[in-house]
Amino acid sequence: MSAMLGRNSYRAKSVDAVVDEIAYLKSDFDIGFLCITDDLFISKHPSSQQRAAEFPDAMINSGVDVKFMMDIRLDSVVDLELFKHLHKAGLRRVCVGLETGSYDQLRAYRKQIINRGQDAAATINALQQVGVDVIPGTIMFHPTVQPDELRETARLLRATKFISTYKFMGKITPYPGTPLYQEYSDLGYLREEWPLGEWDFVDPEAARVYADVCSLIAPRPDLPYDDAEKFFLARLDEWDDVIAARIEQTAADGTGTLEPPGGPQTPELLSLT
Repeated sequence: MSAMLGRNSYRAKSVDAVVDEIAYLKSDFDIGFLCITDDLFISKHPSSQQRAAEFPDAMINSGVDVKFMMDIRLDSVVDLELFKHLHKAGLRRVCVGLETGSYDQLRAYRKQIINRGQDAAATINALQQVGVDVIPGTIMFHPTVQPDELRETARLLRATKFISTYKFMGKITPYPGTPLYQEYSDLGYLREEWPLGEWDFVDPEAARVYADVCSLIAPRPDLPYDDAEKFFLARLDEWDDVIAARIEQTAADGTGTLEPPGGPQTPELLSLT
């Protein structure tokens, strides 16, 4: 409907109509759980918060006993009382696009979901305290990733208690036609442009860390999360040692410039294959 109403407009279905549909699914198909897929179901905007508050009222008044989950942004958690009320109406799980533990990288992703110095883990823990599980959407690896960012993202994962080892292998995908794709293309990161943007790491050590992590985790779906996390963090420590050695070598050479082993960075030198 946004195309008819204007680029920045949309028409929301009434809360009563949504609850009626859920009641129909319960009565005719005996569903016990559903996912509400609506990017704007709850945002930080006051009108959205108000509509989201009307939904649990309508669910409770209808007597429909269906548990549900939804997608939210971290900055939509404005009032915990709202989420307590949603939990009473059946909310059990939320998917949250945390992306990364790095504030600067969040800005690079154009995700203004926290302020500098704000800890996303605190919001996650607050949601869990009211009985809402958090499924994190995270991006571990991107072309210019560094050890400290990966540690912060791993810390966020630990805070969510979402123990999927596959999260340690997450890579960003620049889809053709997106600003991120164009940016990666302009910077020379892409080695394959179609059908999806395949990119190279700027630091060869990042490529080695990624390959090692995948070699451990991918063939072992039953690998304990603690073991995967321990290996992941240990490889980051080794990466730090490599960076420190580069700095020492640069100082010893007196060049004043820092280059990774093998000379200047070029995408051709950094292929993961």
